[in-house]
Amino acid sequence: MTGAVRLGDLDLRLAEVTGRTIRLQVLVDHSAQSAGRCPTCRWAVSPTRPGCPSHVVALSLLENRPLPSWLAHLAGEVPGIRVRTETPSDDERRAAEDSAAGLFPAPRRVRPSGARP
Repeated sequence: MTGAVRLGDLDLRLAEVTGRTIRLQVLVDHSAQSAGRCPTCRWAVSPTRPGCPSHVVALSLLENRPLPSWLAHLAGEVPGIRVRTETPSDDERRAAEDSAAGLFPAPRRVRPSGARP
């Protein structure tokens, strides 16, 4: 599969408000034991991408973690999902930490090339 993951690529049970039991069932249905393909949706699974999108979304919902960046665009479409956000106060806090006295000068922080300012 190429391109961005769409809501239609996910298990239909994740598109509505679900309880823990349904999320666990989605996780079990979409768990691939090794590299190959997801047994339910046939999504390619490898050691570098250990789960299909439905598995990753269900796991994020169960553990109340933010979605990884490759699925962050689904945050507005899947109920209950969180994404990691950086606020201006984070930059101010980092600048204060970097300017604090220490044994060694603080390393220069560099944003990844695709990051937003």
